Amino acid sequence: MDPLKEFRIAVVRYTLFLSVVAAGAAWYWSPVISKSVLMGGIAGAIGFWIMGKNIQKLASPDAARIQLFAVKWTFVRLLFYALAIYKGYTLDRELYYGLIAAVIGIFFVQAVMITLAFTSLNNTRSKE
Repeated sequence: MDPLKEFRIAVVRYTLFLSVVAAGAAWYWSPVISKSVLMGGIAGAIGFWIMGKNIQKLASPDAARIQLFAVKWTFVRLLFYALAIYKGYTLDRELYYGLIAAVIGIFFVQAVMITLAFTSLNNTRSKE
């Protein structure tokens, strides 16, 4: 399989797993935080999937449609982030725990991506 596709699938899987585990752990503390972390994690995974598909499309030779494609899907990705953050905000408008938890959930994908990149880097070096 293509290494870019493998990496994209692994990041999405681990991000969703981390989101479910964090939501389950946070449920005992606050259901609002649990729901918001899960929504943010799902939005982050969808956003990363869209970004990965954009990178694959950018590698194609059809340069005329690349700019429109990239701009359109960037707005779609940001729409998913905004929906997760807004829904988290509506769950707790007094203390903003939902909003903060949704943003943290969105950043789960960054932590997973960096962790996988460094662990995969060590695996590729040992194979050479």
